[in-house]
Amino acid sequence: MYNVTVGGSMLLILCSFCLQHESQIFPPTTGGAMKMCKDLNIPFLGKVPLDPRIGKSCDEGKSFLSEIPDSSASVAYKDIVKRIQEHCDTHSSEVEKNA
Repeated sequence: MYNVTVGGSMLLILCSFCLQHESQIFPPTTGGAMKMCKDLNIPFLGKVPLDPRIGKSCDEGKSFLSEIPDSSASVAYKDIVKRIQEHCDTHSSEVEKNA
């Protein structure tokens, strides 16, 4: 049996001029993904801001994570990947026992 995890994606947008300030573009009216995870007792992975450079990297066939590794979106993606890896490492023995 696998546990489900959730992340909030593209809820914030970075200023296209300074690429530092974030604005909330889809304010949660019911608590959003974080509240849903709390209600369902499942892990919340994190929030990934919408960075205009993500689309540009994709259009150019480049890895956003490699091109702009220190951006808040890259840091958020890497943190989510780390949480998934930790979750898999923790629960892999449970899956093997039940196989």
